[in-house]
This record gives sequence, structure tokens and C-alpha cells, in this order.
Amino acid sequence: MRTKKLFSILTLVAFMMTLVPAFAFGAVAADTGGAYYSASASDLKVTKKSPDTYDAKDGDGTTAKFTISFEKANGDAVTDGVYFYIKSSSDAQIGWVEDRSGIDRSFDKIAGGEGKGSRALATKDGLLVFANPYKGDASDPVRNMDAGEVVFHIGSTLAGSFTVTLYSPGGEENGTKIDDPVTITVENGDGDIDLYAEDDDEKEIGKQGTPGLSINAGDGIEIFAHLTDGGNDIEGADITFKYSLDEGSKKTLGTDETDEDGIASWFWTPDEVGTYRYYAYGPSDAESPKNDAELLMVEVLADEADNLEFKIENGAKVAVDEDNDIDIHLTDKYGNDISNKKVIFKVKSCPSDSSLKDDEWDETTDEDGEATLNFVPDEIGSYTIEVKDVLKPRVKTTIEVEAVEFGDVVAITLSLENNDGDDITNIVFDGSEGYVGVYDVPDAVLIVKVVDDNGVELNPEAVSGDVDIKIAASKSNIVLINEVDQGKYEIEVNDEDFTGALTFTVVDTESGVSAQLNTEVVGDPTGIRVDADVNGLDADVTLQYVDENGKDSANDDEDGYSLVLPKGVSSKNIKDFDDAGVATFDLEAEAAGKYSITVITDANIAKTFEVNFSGKGQSGDISVGSDSSVVMFIGNAGYMQNGTPMLTDLAPFINNGRTFVAVRPIAAAFGCAIDWNPATQVVTLTRDDVVVTITIGSSDIVVYKDGVVETVTADVPAYIKDGRTVLPFRAVGDAFGATVSYDAATQSVSYTM
Repeated sequence: MRTKKLFSILTLVAFMMTLVPAFAFGAVAADTGGAYYSASASDLKVTKKSPDTYDAKDGDGTTAKFTISFEKANGDAVTDGVYFYIKSSSDAQIGWVEDRSGIDRSFDKIAGGEGKGSRALATKDGLLVFANPYKGDASDPVRNMDAGEVVFHIGSTLAGSFTVTLYSPGGEENGTKIDDPVTITVENGDGDIDLYAEDDDEKEIGKQGTPGLSINAGDGIEIFAHLTDGGNDIEGADITFKYSLDEGSKKTLGTDETDEDGIASWFWTPDEVGTYRYYAYGPSDAESPKNDAELLMVEVLADEADNLEFKIENGAKVAVDEDNDIDIHLTDKYGNDISNKKVIFKVKSCPSDSSLKDDEWDETTDEDGEATLNFVPDEIGSYTIEVKDVLKPRVKTTIEVEAVEFGDVVAITLSLENNDGDDITNIVFDGSEGYVGVYDVPDAVLIVKVVDDNGVELNPEAVSGDVDIKIAASKSNIVLINEVDQGKYEIEVNDEDFTGALTFTVVDTESGVSAQLNTEVVGDPTGIRVDADVNGLDADVTLQYVDENGKDSANDDEDGYSLVLPKGVSSKNIKDFDDAGVATFDLEAEAAGKYSITVITDANIAKTFEVNFSGKGQSGDISVGSDSSVVMFIGNAGYMQNGTPMLTDLAPFINNGRTFVAVRPIAAAFGCAIDWNPATQVVTLTRDDVVVTITIGSSDIVVYKDGVVETVTADVPAYIKDGRTVLPFRAVGDAFGATVSYDAATQSVSYTM
């Protein structure tokens, strides 16, 4: 397991440079050699130099380094052995003590130590430390100390603040406090998270860095995260568990706190088939995750077959002596398709003259859990067909169909499909060219069927009578049509600049029956249309990809997305974009109000909108398309302004735990003019309704709006990086009154006006 730096010191309140009475003479252990000080001395003074920090050895993180000087009343350095107590408000690790014994000295002189190289804890009860102050001898191996000095090192494995207080021997009750307590704040660091998973029987089915085993839908799985720093278990830290399905967007499972062994876990029961990847996020500051880990794939397979259904209605009519396709769909109890499964079709009853009585056919389901029986009834009349799972005969169903003579063609039905066989409304044109007969990937497939006066629907090629289908397109000069199968025609648009309306006309020249299908040729997705049903504190949201003209569009593959949610709003039931360019999710608010939501897709298309939760029992609404929004990504020069991809010459970055952004893209997003005064180092952003003034090196941002001057104080100042002015992203957003959001999963920051 890799070792990372777990913590860094954010704040060290400097020790006061004071002289405080401390120790007096007395006797201690015989092996110490020399004079020692006890609480009765009146001529001993203790001074402290300001602490500094250093990058400690592997596993120790960044640690505070304290230097203490022991002096007599006459100013002479104390160079004989001394004892003192270190007390911490929470457990803090003491590293090594530097004195005249040399750096990395033996720990047998530290109460609680276990010999050279060990550590000890400074607790609420105090830790007694013995040291030999440095003599100041030039021949001594320690070169960076003055006479009378002792150095010790202290840090913590947990985030948060703790105080350190020094006492003379005798501790808090009987000793003398050397100085006021010093507060140390430890930031969350880069600890190690090790992930593994177990099934219902506590059998390990996957661990970090290795492929996982498979489970069935509906089986329980428990994900464990072990949080450590340098091999030390970290207790009391919140671990957030997430997963992604088939490389889609990440979804949150929940949060658990690590126990005394540094273990947090989450149990759940996935019921959807696919490849799951699990993630764990450890403690984080307000803007960026500090710990993360990924468990490689755990495959969830379909459970046992549970349901078989025909895809035509009971009592449907079919054509006698013609090829009729009868489709079935096999699923488990969770609705997952069951592929590569053999099913048996059997004719249970039929007209007395039919030769099909008790005939059986077996077919294997495809990847969509579907199997097709090519059924050719040989007599007019009623047929009862049963289908069942070969291995689970109890999973079966029956249907009755009526065989009739195929009559006169009275109608033609038309539909469009994409290359995966899914119904589509518009043709998404990717700009590639082709020609009839040589298609790698057609833009769409036109499905043609003829219907007779009995309501029987067949592929034209399956009709033994006179049917002669002709197809024409309204843009025949750029639309290519190629028949590839019974009633299936590949469509290719051969003009990379064309978008707009397109009409297909199909005619049966024998009967004169015709039909038309109107569609739109649209471009690739460039935006998102949002619709929502808001009820009380809940909202059902639907997203539709659209092209640059606002027409419905879609990507060839399913797209995942991430949500940037404000505090007080959570999401669930997240469904990725399907082949039709539609995605859905649900929102839940803790309280009524308007909340800004941002969607960022895997294709880097963003949309920001507001949801107005009106409160329990009341309907709400959404406001789609804010006046101005910008979404930026940490470490990425590309960003989204009002859903349009843009580029900046300086990517957002994190410095000392705070996110900074370049001023120019922010000014453009907020519609501001920029003025820079190099003499005063002042940046002024001016808009009709507001003037914002930012001084390089100052944390104060001055806002003039509606005749009122207000100062917004950032926790870090603006400064110049690589010749560009950079601002703390949250403070500048607050100055403009924007809604500011951060999403740890996508490492993105967003503003909404």
C-alpha cells in the first residue's frame, strides 16, 4: 500500500516569547548524569522560539517542530538534563526529540515509548519527556541548535484542531504551565483507502487492484473501506461510497464512519445487470476530496428466469401459409434481460387439419433476452402456442393466435430505428458520407410493413401475393436508400451541411396504398432541454439532448452525467441518456425554496436550471436556462458557458486547499468589462448594475451596487500566476451574488446568475 502525506498544518499560533519560571534543582534517576531541575528552583527561565514545520519521514506526514530554550536567571543556558510534560487536548503523536544526544534519539527516555524509532502519545493526561539540552559545543553532531535548546516534533493522524500545553514536572495540577496553549489545525490529507467486497456469505468477491467475481442480481454485496495513514488505522472518519454501472456516471450509495480498526462499510443489493465499479471517498475539505480508491469490476448477472411474455397480443391475427414472426421476451424478477437461454415453442392446439399439432421448436434468446419463432400456420383457424424455459419449465406462458388469409393491402406502417434497433424520432447525422451498397454505419433504418383488411401486419417480402413497394425521399439528391432485409431500408444522408425536415413516401404500386413518415435530420447534441414535474419537495426531471437548432438529438452510445447539487438537495433514481437522448433522475429537497442544479454529461455538455420546491403538498416549477452560468473543471482549460464549450489559457487549480480561477472567463460569463491598473495592482470588473474591485494580495473584495458599498472578505487573497490574475472562486462568485457550487466527483466549480 502506498504511503501518502495524511495531514498538513494549516494554523500554528506562534508561541509567546516569554520568560516563565519553571524547574528547580532536584534528584532524578541515577543514569541521567549531572544536575536536574525540580519545581522549587527560582533561578530557571524557559523561553520558546516560534515553531516551524518540516516534511517528516514517510508515514509521519507534515509535523509541527517546536524549539524550547532553557536558561538560568543570569542568562546562562541550561545544559543538564531536564524533564517536562506535554499535554494535548486529543491524542497527538510525538516524533523524535533533538537534543545533545543527537537527532532521532532513543525513546526509552519518553514515557510510553517503546525504544528507538517508536512513537509516543501526548494525551489529556500528559506525556513526560526527558531531554539533555544542547551544550553548544561545536564538536557536537547537532549543528542547528543553540545552547540550552531542545526540539520535539508533534502531529496527529486525524483531521481537526487540538491544543498543546507544556508544563514543568508535576503536570497540570502541581507543575508550572510554561506558556499559553498552542492550537494546531490539521487538514485532511492523502491517506490510503483499501477497498474490498464480500457477498452474503462473507466470502470475498473482489479487492482493490484485482478483477472481481460475479454475483446474481438480487444478491447482497458489502463494500469495505480500510482507511490508514502510514499503516495506522484512522477511526472516526466519514467514508462516502459510490458506484458506476457500465462506465456510466457515479451514483452515491451512502456514508459510514470508520471504526476503531479504520473500517467503514456499506451493504446493498444491486438488481440491475452490468459491470459495477465501486469508489470510496474519505474525509474532504470544502472543495476537494483527499482520499479515494476504486474497486475494480464486480459483475452482476441476471438472476434466474422469472417471466416470459409474448410481444403480440392474445388473439392476434396472423397470415396462413405466410412467415409470421412471433417474438417473446425472457427476464428475471428484476426485469433484467436473460440472454443466451434456450426456450421451447410448442403448438398445444391447432385446427384439426393442421399438421402442427405438438410440434416443437427451440430458439435461444439474444442479448436483449428476446427469441423469435418464424411461425407458418398451414390451416385457417385458432392456434395455441406455449413457450417455456428449458431449464425451468415452470417459467412458461401461452398465447392464442388466429390464422386467416392475408387479404388486400389497406395500409402501410412506417417507423425509424437506430442501428441498435431502438425506435427513434429524428435522424442524428454525424457528417460522414456514404453511398448505396457500401454502408459501414447507416444514419437510420426505415422499417416498412403492410397491413391487410383483417389487421394482419407483415413485412412486404413475406407476402406471397402481389406487393410492390417503392420508396422515395423528399431530398433524393442527398438521401440514399438501400434495402438490406425484409422491409428494412438503410438511410444515409450524404450532405454534411444538411439539417432540417425530411419526408419518406412509401407506395404499394399494386394496391395504390401509400404512407408518409416525416422526420428531422439533426446534428449531434450540443445542448440539453429540461422538463420537470415538481410536487412539494420532490421533482422528477427529464433531460433531452438537442442539437444547435433545439431539435431532439442523441449520441450513438449511452451517456452518463454528473449532477452539481446545492446543499439541501439530493438525487436518486439516476438513469443515463439512452439511445433516444433521454435521461431521467429524481430530486428531493430538505426545505422549500429555489435551488440551482447543474448537469454535466460525459460528452462535456452542461445545463444549469433552477427548481422551485414550493413545499409539502404544493406543486412547484422549474426555471430553465439561467441568465448566465459557467462550469469550470479543476486542471482543465476547457469550460462551459451557458452550455457552450469554451477555452481559457489558465485552468482552475487548487493552492493551499483553495480553488482559484482566472479572472477573464469569469468576467466574460458575468458580462463584465475588465480594467487593470498595474500601478495600484487593482482589477476592476464593471457591469451595468455592479462594480467589483479586487486588489492583488488583499483578501477584501469591494462591491459597489445600488449605491451601496460592501466588502466581501475572502479567506485567501487574489494573486498573479503566470502573468494572469487569479481569484478565489467562491469569494468572487459571492461578490456578484452568483450561486456557487462545487462537485467533488467531477472536480468542477460552477457559477449561476
